[in-house]
Amino acid sequence: MRVIYRIALLFSWFACILIGLNYELHYEVTPGSKAHPASSWPIQSSIPLSRSGYTLIMLAHPKCPCTRASLFELQYIIGHSQSPVSCYILFYHPAGVVKGWMQSPLYHEAVSIPGVKALRDLNGELASKFRGSVSGQTYLYNSKGELLFSGGITFSRGHEGTNPGEESVLAILAGQKPICTSSPVFGCSIQPGVITSLSS
Repeated sequence: MRVIYRIALLFSWFACILIGLNYELHYEVTPGSKAHPASSWPIQSSIPLSRSGYTLIMLAHPKCPCTRASLFELQYIIGHSQSPVSCYILFYHPAGVVKGWMQSPLYHEAVSIPGVKALRDLNGELASKFRGSVSGQTYLYNSKGELLFSGGITFSRGHEGTNPGEESVLAILAGQKPICTSSPVFGCSIQPGVITSLSS
């Protein structure tokens, strides 16, 4: 009887491990909500559009662990760009929280990237103008304000390395045809007026 109990316990243990691994894998490869941006620069945006190069916008949640990989890929893009790029990272800051709430390690990592400007996005108002709601969502515009790319620049959640989004942005900056003009975004949700569980 004791042997049967031990065998059942062992099988239960393996089942729990398999369920956990399956959940983790599913989570890593499940993208966030797809953005539906306009085809041109939002005229109501307070962010200046570069008239002498490209403008890159990234949305970021300061507490999102997945976004660290997006910052890594962004730094790679900036360092290997063959064209001038004005880059802005819009850090979500819910209304009603202390001003230093977004001063996370992720934020400090972002401001350390040469040429990148990190902006406080109070209540996600800037993100809403670009019609995005997922941390890591990236947009690339030309000097005319035309949207050339919209999507993620990582292959899955929190994973660094070559991926279609990153390669497409680099191709555009090199004057070449991109692999794609949109790609899935793997990051945490940015919801105006909502402090997610990541806010602690």
